[in-house]
Amino acid sequence: MTQVLPPAPVTAGTARPWRLEHDPKVQAAIDEAMATNSSGRIAVMLYGSTARGSSNRESDIDVLELVEQSPCQRSVNRVNVSQYMPKHIRSMARSGSLFVLHLKLEGKILYDPTGTLRSCLDSYQTPVDYESTWRTIRVAAGALDAQASDVARYRHGLGRLGIYLLRTAVYLRCIGLGVPNFDVVEAAALVGDGKLKDVLNLRRNQEFEPHDIHAIKLELEKLVPNCWFNRYESVASYAIATANHREVGALLAAVMSDAATVEYTSLTVPAF
Repeated sequence: MTQVLPPAPVTAGTARPWRLEHDPKVQAAIDEAMATNSSGRIAVMLYGSTARGSSNRESDIDVLELVEQSPCQRSVNRVNVSQYMPKHIRSMARSGSLFVLHLKLEGKILYDPTGTLRSCLDSYQTPVDYESTWRTIRVAAGALDAQASDVARYRHGLGRLGIYLLRTAVYLRCIGLGVPNFDVVEAAALVGDGKLKDVLNLRRNQEFEPHDIHAIKLELEKLVPNCWFNRYESVASYAIATANHREVGALLAAVMSDAATVEYTSLTVPAF
């Protein structure tokens, strides 16, 4: 069976490569994605539903690739590759990033000959609280108010933003309960009712309508007290009014540029 990458010698402090012998189709898909030559490849990790074992035939395959420089994103069929430099992972780890916590709990290392990725993950520090993340969610939620004049123009970006914020809130609630869980279906069952699960299923949508965005905002308000409202005429005006919130600015920039995904570095929680 073709290997993801040439096996590296295992030495002290080096994580052993994880084999995908139970699923040759996933193995082949990752092989194809990794065939793209990445200059300065340091490590590779599988994460998300495939690593967790809860994926289905329609699920994307999420791969983190640690590189020396010039990180970017790419997709090869079902495989989504997100590149980071070691300093980025370490910085997120030391700030208590939900994304890094997810990687530590569920990620599967495929390749890490120098132990760099393991070292980055081991630098994770549990934050005193998540208040800054909650505040970002509250402020960004204001952009979801359906009465804005240009909500139809930005509805797809707003839909993706809303799901991203809602999932983040769900994950945070699970942590607050002492049961960290990054399986969105299981997490939703822990903290909400059937309506929450139904709204989170909108994450599979390629397109969103204003009523979808309204439904997402209502569920957010159940989980997140004191969500902000858009008192301005448009999404663009709201983005200007909240420009002093750096993380919110990054999220709304993605909305207005109609980015296909919300980048992990905004709230650093997986948006898979």
